[in-house]
Amino acid sequence: MSGVSTSSSMSTSVFEAVAETATAAASLQSDPTALPRIHRAHSFTQRLLGLLARSPLQADEALFIAPCNSVHTVLMAYAIDVAFVDREGVVLKLVCGLKPYRAAAC
Repeated sequence: MSGVSTSSSMSTSVFEAVAETATAAASLQSDPTALPRIHRAHSFTQRLLGLLARSPLQADEALFIAPCNSVHTVLMAYAIDVAFVDREGVVLKLVCGLKPYRAAAC
């Protein structure tokens, strides 16, 4: 499973799936019209640091990590929601509320 492809249409569909997930999460907040802000982590360093290298995500934000088939929350201070998607943007697995010092894979 990977979110990165040489074909821009495949990468776009994965990106759109993540955007739809973030939009759904944002709609649960007080402002359902908020557009999601998606931050991409494609380089080795960006994927390695993930959320540790930035301030906590807001309700209308998501971190798109590609390629990625597992995540961990070691050293994290808060739980995260994770959506694993394939190259076509199909959601394969959702993990809601992954607590600190845990791992999830697909």
